[in-house]
Amino acid sequence: MAGRWYEPDHGTPSATWKGTVDLSTAEHARQWLQAEGDNWLAALRSAAAAGDHATVVEVAEALHWFSDQWIYWGHWPEVFATAAHCARALGDPLLEATHLNYHAWALLLCEGRHHDSLARAAQALTAAQRAADFPQQGWAHFYSAWTLSLLGDHAAATYHNRESARLFEAAGDLHGTLQAMGSAGHNLFFAGRHEESIAEHLRTLAFLDQVGDRIEPHIADCARLNLEACIGHSHAYLKNWPEAIGHLKAAVRVGRDSGNEGLESRTLIRLGDALLGAGHRDEARDAFTRCVSLGEAADPSFLTEARERLARLDTP
Repeated sequence: MAGRWYEPDHGTPSATWKGTVDLSTAEHARQWLQAEGDNWLAALRSAAAAGDHATVVEVAEALHWFSDQWIYWGHWPEVFATAAHCARALGDPLLEATHLNYHAWALLLCEGRHHDSLARAAQALTAAQRAADFPQQGWAHFYSAWTLSLLGDHAAATYHNRESARLFEAAGDLHGTLQAMGSAGHNLFFAGRHEESIAEHLRTLAFLDQVGDRIEPHIADCARLNLEACIGHSHAYLKNWPEAIGHLKAAVRVGRDSGNEGLESRTLIRLGDALLGAGHRDEARDAFTRCVSLGEAADPSFLTEARERLARLDTP
């Protein structure tokens, strides 16, 4: 029930729900999920071992969008791999496609296992095609596009991204459409086409503003953070320091206000680098220090980078 706060069209528990945990707000739900992570993970493992496949799948589904809020917890690959196995055992290709896609996300973002993620997304696409489900086909193409972009195969990424956008539009899936639009801009960024990437991301921000509350608030925050961060990063490559700093500060604010410390940590490094590029050493130090202060909530690789940058700043 706590995870459902972060699912589109769910939110607060119904008035008839009875429980001992205060789930009256998304923040209360977050606090409980994080404080009790070890316990509910142990319960999930027990359910899987007992063959209670439906419960495992239901719990993983409820936690899907919440996982974006706690990316570097360390156990999402296990959660979604277990759920994919259970979905397959249930013989439901749509459930299997869904949880294979979640596992592709976890392999890519939580562990950086690009080729394993790509293989998982391909399996998800096959299952989604068996189920004749457009949204899950769209997500499989989306994760393929994301991974291929990071691997430098921008032509293949463009193909998969177009397919994802087409399928999400056909399904009337606004959340998927938003992600596909952002992915197109990210692919341009990784291809080094920074002015085009900025234009594409600004178009996506305009779309996000246009659809308003039809996008779940925390999903909108996550998207806005990523869009502002990538625009700022592109401006930094172009050495447009005031624009870079402005957009990266906006991204950091969204991360801080929404409690997404994992994504905030990644943005703080880019902000610190831009501030250094503009000659603002003290402000850059503050950004790197804030990143280090996030501790276990931060992206581990970016945490290491922040410490290295602080050490260089302290070297005479």
